[in-house]
Amino acid sequence: MALDSGDNQLSLKDLRHKIKDGAGSLSDRELVAIMIASEEPEEINLCYQLIINKELSYEHLAGTTLPEAAVTTFIATHEFIRRSHIRKRFINSSADVYHYVSFLADAPEENFLLLTLNGAQELIKIHHLTKGSLTKTVTHPREIFSKALIDNANAIIIVHNHPAGGTHPSPSDKSFTKQLQEISGFLGVTLLDHIIVGPETFYSFIENGDLDNN
Repeated sequence: MALDSGDNQLSLKDLRHKIKDGAGSLSDRELVAIMIASEEPEEINLCYQLIINKELSYEHLAGTTLPEAAVTTFIATHEFIRRSHIRKRFINSSADVYHYVSFLADAPEENFLLLTLNGAQELIKIHHLTKGSLTKTVTHPREIFSKALIDNANAIIIVHNHPAGGTHPSPSDKSFTKQLQEISGFLGVTLLDHIIVGPETFYSFIENGDLDNN
């Protein structure tokens, strides 16, 4: 069955292909159709109406023809989006940073992330800059600060992981951090911290006295 989409009759397969060109090209109902994996107009319209009326709940969908997996996935997706719109993502400690980057603890190769923040230390964006080998990833300061300037960031935090274990910074970690701090002074973008994530814990340059951003 095809989904009624204005002038076009698009199947779920067509919609999944269309979204690859950008989700912004899909209507609200088409997005709902993909989330619940349905081409049934009644099911799509019901879910759409529940969102618009702010009445979405398991009870409203439990008795419908939608599969259990579609119902729970749809409700969970909507709740995640709702929270992301109301949550202020302030970074006040290294633990706050770790909340967003803890997934690196299980990464099999070294990764380098950049967190950009505004003047209130609210997270703007997380950039995944590079992915390397078990023991090395290469990131250039130019790439870091170009992202920060594009985001109009007042401050940045850099993060990388040590997949082989241990979080103590290497000499190259320290020299790279010092280089970034010197550049940040010229650009007016504060380097707040450098976090190293290990399999079980993390290391903060600022909390261990390896970085002075005052």
